[in-house]
Amino acid sequence: MGLLVGGTPGLWGGLLGSVLAFAFLALTAGSMLLGRRLTTDDPNSPLFYGVVLAVWLVKLIVFFLFMYWLRDQPWLDAWVFFFTVIAAVLGSLIVDGFAFVKARTPIDVTLPDDESAG
Repeated sequence: MGLLVGGTPGLWGGLLGSVLAFAFLALTAGSMLLGRRLTTDDPNSPLFYGVVLAVWLVKLIVFFLFMYWLRDQPWLDAWVFFFTVIAAVLGSLIVDGFAFVKARTPIDVTLPDDESAG
């Protein structure tokens, strides 16, 4: 679509925007997996949150460095890049929201009126 909208700079903007969005989303998932492995499945450990926060800070710094480098590049259509990143992030949030709503996590709680409670 970027090629149709902005020519070759639009193509590069769309490709770079989608690769950057995918890489950042993959880093988020990877940080959670790494944090889970380091804390031996204890998601309430401060180490888990430290790993996720550290990767988030690295992503933020890399994002600002990319924006500084890409701001005046003649080979890149900035608007196509911008809308591609926005569409990828919104799409990811929608998929995450549906996955969260549809998740069926069993809760093992004994209720006061439960006959099996002894």
